[in-house]
Amino acid sequence: MSALSAPAAPERLADTEHAAFLAQAASLRIELLADKAARESLGAACREIQEALALHLHARHLGDELSAREHLRGAAQACAAQLQLVEPQSELRVFTCAQAMQALACAQTFESFLTTGTLGAKPVPSADWTARAPQLAPRADGPPAAAPASAVSATEPRARFLDTEWLHGMISAAHEIGRYAQRRGAAGDAASVAAAAAAVGALQEGLLAFNLRNGPLRQAFDSLKYVVRRCADTLYELALFDDDAAALARAAQGASRPAVSVLVDMAALDAARAAYEDEDEARELAIKRARDVQKLAKNAIFALHRADAPRAAEQLRQATELSASILRDIARAHTSLRGAPFVRAMLEELAEARLFEAWLGGARLLARDAPAFGGVRLEPSEYLGGLGDLIGEVARVAVAKATVRDAPTVLSARGCALAVLELALSLGTAWPRRVEGKLPALRTAITKLDQLIYEHALRERSGRRTQQVEWQPEGGTKEAESEPIE
Repeated sequence: MSALSAPAAPERLADTEHAAFLAQAASLRIELLADKAARESLGAACREIQEALALHLHARHLGDELSAREHLRGAAQACAAQLQLVEPQSELRVFTCAQAMQALACAQTFESFLTTGTLGAKPVPSADWTARAPQLAPRADGPPAAAPASAVSATEPRARFLDTEWLHGMISAAHEIGRYAQRRGAAGDAASVAAAAAAVGALQEGLLAFNLRNGPLRQAFDSLKYVVRRCADTLYELALFDDDAAALARAAQGASRPAVSVLVDMAALDAARAAYEDEDEARELAIKRARDVQKLAKNAIFALHRADAPRAAEQLRQATELSASILRDIARAHTSLRGAPFVRAMLEELAEARLFEAWLGGARLLARDAPAFGGVRLEPSEYLGGLGDLIGEVARVAVAKATVRDAPTVLSARGCALAVLELALSLGTAWPRRVEGKLPALRTAITKLDQLIYEHALRERSGRRTQQVEWQPEGGTKEAESEPIE
């Protein structure tokens, strides 16, 4: 029997023109892993804080005041420590810390209610925090109801609640107050139920001045009416069993119902409302401008497919300048919008268009810090998202060129896709989760490009001429796919 011969080694497909592109893999991996480690560490700390605050609420409802305050103090101290490790208004601060900060605001507001009968002055995430009534509330002589904002910012500029965290916390505290009222109702304590009803009613009245957009805060506010209704029902049901003296006392109490400003920190609430409206206006304007950037970038891609390079260059120039202006405005006044989905989508589209222009111009892939991005700083996930989308456009060009037997362009397209895959494999677990859905499409594109090259090789070996056909993308016509966005 003859000896088996070894198969030929795979053909080397490495593209030297992508060496600079692949050289950034190490720095990207370091940056992504550092960000991932910071997020995971902060997330674990925030979960521990939430667990301590859950124990605080449990102990407070059971009447174990001493244990509850120890849990609250420890959680507040941990929160203040974590806030010193993150930049104010950063994505880690706004998103990763949000639930823990809301839980702390809830616990402090509930503590204020049980201590002062009000929702308290706007709290601070500090172990030294003590429950105090709002500044307008009548109280005995003593320290001010809340430390001035300037004093807080001078000592702990990062240790403060964002307005949305405080608002979420107060609404969550209202639900805890509703639970408390139901239990006091079971004990026949009408006075405590009335105090709870007044507090949650005042919060609802104060929040009615907000023009809340659809979102988590709006959903939380919508749930508040059920607490108000439940407290009112409990008061009504207790009144059914009042004797004459209790009825007179209740009537007198109802006639002297405290004003909203006595129960809620209206100065802080008005400031939060003004800031919310300002940010909402800035957000709507940024969304509109971001859509303009996306439209320009998409039209530039369509122009590049039609070989209209001058028009594409002008559209990309406008898109780059507009996106840089949007980022400057966000950095100046509303940094929390930097991580918004519409900003990421805008920058991914711009990155895709710039990458596609560079590839068509010289069959090369741009690194993240390339001058072609016009000084627009792309986060790693935005750059990688643009790379993932780029391969779809490159594959379209390859299919069109395959119909006219342009083998070098098809080979260049496959080299581009393989370089992107190599970068993804080099990043490994550092590849961002928000763009991991682009990897299956990348592998599919490589398979289709291999098939195109194989079919071209068969035609060349057969020596037969085939009829040229126009490629039509799935779900539409070639003309429709090339139409610009008006």
